[in-house]
Amino acid sequence: MNPAKSLLPQALHTLTRIAELGRPGTMSTLIPRRRIEQFSATAAITVTLFAGIAIHLTSVMPSVAAALFFVSLLTSNLVSRGWTILVAAVASTATIIPSLWQYYAAGSDQAIVTPEQLLWVGAYWMASALLIWNPRRRSLGIETLRDAFEHAPTPTALTDIEGRVIHANGAFAELIDQPRASLPGSHLNDLLGDETWSEGLEDRNRLTSGEPDFICFQRDFSRHDGLLVSASIYIRLLKDHSGEPSYAVVQVHDLTEQRDTQEALVASESRFRGIIENTEQMTLVVDSEGTISYANPIATRLLAPAVAGEELRDTLSGVSCSSLIHEADRAEFDRRLEQTYREPRETLILSNVRLAQDERIYLDIQLTGLGETPGIEGTVINCRVVTDQVRAEQQLKDSQSTLSTIFHASPDAIMILRDDDSTIIDFNTGFTRLLGYTREEAVGLPESDLNIWADPTDRERVLNGLREQSELLDCETQLVAKNGEIIDAEISVRYVELDGKLCVLCIGRDITKRREAEVALSESEEKFARIFSATPDGIVTVNLKSGEILDINDAFLLASGYERDELVGKQLGELPIFGDGNEFQRASDMIADTGSIQNLEITLRTKRDELVPALISATVVELNGERTLVCIAKDHSEQRHTEEQLRRSEERFRGAFENAPIGMLLVDPDGNIFQANHFALDLLDYTESILLGSHISRLVPMEDRAALKESLGQLLHRDESISRTERRMVCHNSMEIWTNYHVVLQRNEHGEPLYFIVQIGDITEIKHSREQMQRMAFYDTLTDLANRRLFSDRLEQAVEHSTRSGNFAALLYLDLDQFKRVNDTLGHEAGDELLREVARRLSNCVRKEDTVARPGGDEFTILLYDISDPGDAGRVAEKILEELRAPVTISGHPLVVTTSIGITIIPTDSVHSNVLTKNADLAMYRAKERGRNTYRYYSEDMNTLALRRLETENELREALVNDEFELFYQPKVRLVDQKIIGVEALIRWHHPTRGMIGPDEFIGIAEETGVIVEIGNWVVRTACEAAQRFGKRNGEPIQVAVNISPRQFRDPNLTTTIRRCVRESGIEASQIELEITETMLIDDAEAASVTIERLHDLGLRIAIDDFGTGYSSLNYLKRFPIDTIKVDRSFVMDIPESADDMEITAAIIAMAHGLKLEVVAEGIETAEQLGFLTDHGCEYGQGYYFSRPVPFGDAEKLLDPRVSLLRKPRRRPSA
Repeated sequence: MNPAKSLLPQALHTLTRIAELGRPGTMSTLIPRRRIEQFSATAAITVTLFAGIAIHLTSVMPSVAAALFFVSLLTSNLVSRGWTILVAAVASTATIIPSLWQYYAAGSDQAIVTPEQLLWVGAYWMASALLIWNPRRRSLGIETLRDAFEHAPTPTALTDIEGRVIHANGAFAELIDQPRASLPGSHLNDLLGDETWSEGLEDRNRLTSGEPDFICFQRDFSRHDGLLVSASIYIRLLKDHSGEPSYAVVQVHDLTEQRDTQEALVASESRFRGIIENTEQMTLVVDSEGTISYANPIATRLLAPAVAGEELRDTLSGVSCSSLIHEADRAEFDRRLEQTYREPRETLILSNVRLAQDERIYLDIQLTGLGETPGIEGTVINCRVVTDQVRAEQQLKDSQSTLSTIFHASPDAIMILRDDDSTIIDFNTGFTRLLGYTREEAVGLPESDLNIWADPTDRERVLNGLREQSELLDCETQLVAKNGEIIDAEISVRYVELDGKLCVLCIGRDITKRREAEVALSESEEKFARIFSATPDGIVTVNLKSGEILDINDAFLLASGYERDELVGKQLGELPIFGDGNEFQRASDMIADTGSIQNLEITLRTKRDELVPALISATVVELNGERTLVCIAKDHSEQRHTEEQLRRSEERFRGAFENAPIGMLLVDPDGNIFQANHFALDLLDYTESILLGSHISRLVPMEDRAALKESLGQLLHRDESISRTERRMVCHNSMEIWTNYHVVLQRNEHGEPLYFIVQIGDITEIKHSREQMQRMAFYDTLTDLANRRLFSDRLEQAVEHSTRSGNFAALLYLDLDQFKRVNDTLGHEAGDELLREVARRLSNCVRKEDTVARPGGDEFTILLYDISDPGDAGRVAEKILEELRAPVTISGHPLVVTTSIGITIIPTDSVHSNVLTKNADLAMYRAKERGRNTYRYYSEDMNTLALRRLETENELREALVNDEFELFYQPKVRLVDQKIIGVEALIRWHHPTRGMIGPDEFIGIAEETGVIVEIGNWVVRTACEAAQRFGKRNGEPIQVAVNISPRQFRDPNLTTTIRRCVRESGIEASQIELEITETMLIDDAEAASVTIERLHDLGLRIAIDDFGTGYSSLNYLKRFPIDTIKVDRSFVMDIPESADDMEITAAIIAMAHGLKLEVVAEGIETAEQLGFLTDHGCEYGQGYYFSRPVPFGDAEKLLDPRVSLLRKPRRRPSA
């Protein structure tokens, strides 16, 4: 409640009492009519006034202080009016001094004067006005009241009883923004709103009768300047000595600032909360104990899973903030947190702090102490996830390290200049090798100070080209080394940005050798032309198709004696230039067979009929699109003949090179490309002008360049001359392709390297297909986990590593519990989605170096490498169980996945992978037998149990053949007269070596192996035969109950088998009662419904066995044609000791009767149990109280009408 509202009525009531004291005769009742001496009055005033001041300053009881101030006012009125005004002023000052002191001395940010203090001040001045009033007049002294109102800080007006203003103080005029002179005579409705006085008049009658002390209401009104004012208005009528109202005192308290402040506060709080709640930054408030008291949603979502040892939380409140921090960073975090308590309002920063639950997550944390902030204490912690930033910074460092290594290891000269002043920032050792300058000599100097340009105009040409194109590639120039040597160089320049500054990257390489090679090539071509024209050997070119001579050199004409026109255009075979026609034919045949001849000895005939022995070499080439035979006649000049052959060979090579259907590059020993065929240019998307002269390393990714350099170096410095590999190459458009990369090093006759022949073929598609096939071969396509093949390989590696190092490893075998139910109910797509989610969670539970695999189905395997002790595997298994326990939504259905885990330790349990797999599988099945959702370590006794189980499986199949099974029968008794009306057939196994075996020891194994179907069919057939014989012996039909196993219930031939057995035995179908469990109906309700309907249509009776222990549901009792409910013995055995079991049993009986079902109670052993069941209307019962299960012969005797059952309790037999 607003204290101002509760205080104002009290103040107005006090003012009324003071006004009444001024009436004739009233004062005489309070103060004796005698003259009070001025000294005594002054003393009384002083004492009460200072007592009130002291109480106000201590802020103990403000109301007591106010009472003392009012006593001072009453006493002062008996002295003089001046004293009354003085006391009112002192009381008002004392009231507001505490707030002034708090504001100026204590630094408070609260308002200077509270509304409560303003009301008390107004009350003091109103009281002084009333006391100054002349009691001898019929009504109040207007002038006197005016004097009192003038000094009141509260806006106050005196009106007549019609609401017209008689007088208003300055505060009132200022509040409504009206001149004081215009107020007298104005109506309150005109000043404070149209309904102000009307609202006051509604309660005037009650006010006149004295029921309320005042009228109070709130309203908003518009001032003269249009400003909207919110105010509390208080009206009190003043009465004369006759009790008639004469005036009204109206006080107006301005609430506008308070309203605006509250609205601003609400808006501020809303904005603050909106910012905090919706920011992407985590915000925590931690108290002085280090416990989280507030966390915004993003912090709760990201940090709640990191609370160690607890299930998933939806709040962080109450959690120790320190527990969320990784232990390596926790001490520093605690120290900084403690520092915020000692140094409030200081902001401390922690960077790259890791979380306890996942050390891969990094945070930047800002801690700010709250100090003495009202209502809040402790520290505000703002966190920002910077995992990606930390990784990026590390990658940047690695990248910078790699680039630095490449920068300094590059054989090319690399220099970096600042663009604005050409200052050298850095250069590599390649620059030092090229020009001889060290870093100490040149870094920091302007590049122009080195005078490295042989021709200064080249520098301007390069700079102009850089400014126009932003880069200039492969520009040839000459540079001056430190020692003055002129070096032919090829340079490339481009703009780069380093640390936010524009720089120029310069790359240069020495092309002196390339220039020399080009000069040599030019000289070689000139030499070839001179040789062709001036060679002493005769050269003849012949069109191979027509045999016509195309051209003849001068040497041949000179040697043969013919003129050119005598030979050119003539048929070669028709000319008499061969000494022996057979030699010409032989040469022609050789050319036809091989396409060329070399150093063929032949005799030529000159025009002068001279025979000249010569060595003829000829080859077929394509000149101008025609196949041409080039013949060289060498007269005893083997060297010249060899040069001619070399020229022809080069032409052939050039033709093969240019037209090869594979990319081919010629690379000099320094790695520079000096020739490329068209296929290579098209494949790499380069033009010849750009590619030629580039270094071969430019065509491979940065990270592969070191390996490329190494492979070329091996060819240069070893005897090997061929290298084949698959290599990535970078095209001019930056696209990467995979190539079949074949390099051959050509050497001269002295073994010196000449150039590399590089052949490249695009195998990108083949590579991708191969990788895809490899992934399909080793990874599961559904979950992207390792498959059985890859896991087996890694298991072998883990065994070898553990054997060699002595470290432990562990193999975990997982099988999802009840996964088949998900497939059957939600479909295989939902099952696949569940498997993918399980795979993701399993991967989150292990380290990167561990292996998670899916061999198939709902089975998973995990390989843990290098664990410190076997217990680590158990801890991982517990983590997996906890991770899978969190619900997952599949196809709109929330599911909880559980798993059974088997663990085997390497090399303790075995060093053979197949044995380890079998061990883990055995341990997994033991975990399932323990109730699922747990894990078990492998032990040797599991092998024993497994062998025993395997023996039992084999013996079960032989038992059917050897007729080792027998049915025992336990009577079912009508409880009213204890007459046997039926029996339950129970199977026993006469084992040849182990003796009599109960069903608990072999039924489970038979169920798992499927033998249960054959055993169940035998039981049905034998029970039908027994029912026929019992009925014949008893003279009336006897009902036989048979238990149906889950596997047998799902057998599609069940109905056919039972129909045949009933027909062959000659009994009525109603004599057979089939007992099934609740679980068999629930697991697959649709299939169960079909089977139950078919069995019911045969006339068989259906009973629910062990009712109350499974999925009990009234729904399926209504849905299926059930005849009987059998109450499980676990509810009967503790009657009458257990009141709960009695209530449950009674409820089952009542429910069954309500559904028109019969009830059979199992396990009756005492007369008390029999009496309870009979009293509650149970129709039938079984138990040792009547008879234990007996063989067929004994059962026949029990069914004899002359044999009666015992009527007294029987002890349960020990066997």
